[in-house]
Amino acid sequence: MDSITQLQVIVKQQNTSIDDKLAEVCMTITQLMAHANRVSLWQFSPQLDEIVCLKSYDEIDTSISSGLRLARIDFPDYFDAIINEELLVAPNAREHQATRDFHDSYFIPNHIHSLLDYILYKDGKPIGIICCESAGKRAVWGEQELHDIKKIAGVISSVFPLNKVNSN
Repeated sequence: MDSITQLQVIVKQQNTSIDDKLAEVCMTITQLMAHANRVSLWQFSPQLDEIVCLKSYDEIDTSISSGLRLARIDFPDYFDAIINEELLVAPNAREHQATRDFHDSYFIPNHIHSLLDYILYKDGKPIGIICCESAGKRAVWGEQELHDIKKIAGVISSVFPLNKVNSN
């Protein structure tokens, strides 16, 4: 079974908790995205002024976490870029204009060098973000990975109700 089909199966499982589904989705994405050894799923607040990490998987130490909140007021360039462009490709995330504000607070402590983010939509509205990161080394995201992240977003957005997972 290919990874996209595997994602479709995961998100449709009825006897699995949403929390477990989110973890499985993140782990599957790390398998699909060759350079991503950290994957997280984020949910926008209704006003698009904050994102909350629903689940993060670090393939290096196999840790799973959630709950981190990032406010637009602290990272305006990132929020503007992801909302307006829907795809954010930052092979050198530490210096990229949209992501450099994460340098000291997030990239350095987590050894993040590269970032590939794609926005999730539900009914034409932004509901979340898939964030793929390369920790420990810089990654150049290729055309296949750009194609794959868009397919992944389509699967997750169309069959997985992220907007109902963690409403505030």
